[in-house]
Amino acid sequence: MTKAERISDCDVLITSMNALLEDLMDETVDIPNATERYDTAAPARNMINTLNSLKTKLQA
Repeated sequence: MTKAERISDCDVLITSMNALLEDLMDETVDIPNATERYDTAAPARNMINTLNSLKTKLQA
């Protein structure tokens, strides 16, 4: 797999994760005895940040 293909794959995954993030934006989960609500979109945001970081490294 070439560097360009890897960058393209990152773009596809980032686009997909952004769509997922839009779906999760307003969703929260109540956890019994928790002091705050769990942000269900956090894992998607973390993955997007990771993919953007990887893409930046590949483009260097």
